Amino acid sequence: MGDNIIAACGKELNPEPGANFRKSFDKYPLLWKNMERQLCPRVHFRHIIIDGKIAYSGSANLTGAGLGIKSANTRNFEAGFITNDLKIVEAIMTQFDEVWLGRYCKDCKRKEFCQDPII
Repeated sequence: MGDNIIAACGKELNPEPGANFRKSFDKYPLLWKNMERQLCPRVHFRHIIIDGKIAYSGSANLTGAGLGIKSANTRNFEAGFITNDLKIVEAIMTQFDEVWLGRYCKDCKRKEFCQDPII
């Protein structure tokens, strides 16, 4: 994998992620101080960008059910794509940056659900 990996996963979250996520996350103390997250209730995309050259964008939660690891009768129906088209990679990075930096916060009509306002 590349030197610079940016991942954005968002959905309506409780103040803390679920118990399974917390249990897994707590196994890796290096993540605690090296990972930031935004809890925007409007975000549903999942982006993974590697070195600004390749990207995944899709709807799947990064869980067993979302990624199809569960059985055929319990996994989610999802869509996503991987690309190395630099115009598309740049558009994905721009969307991520705009949300991460709070571009849409000022006019957002869901502030009452925002647990961690950026602005």
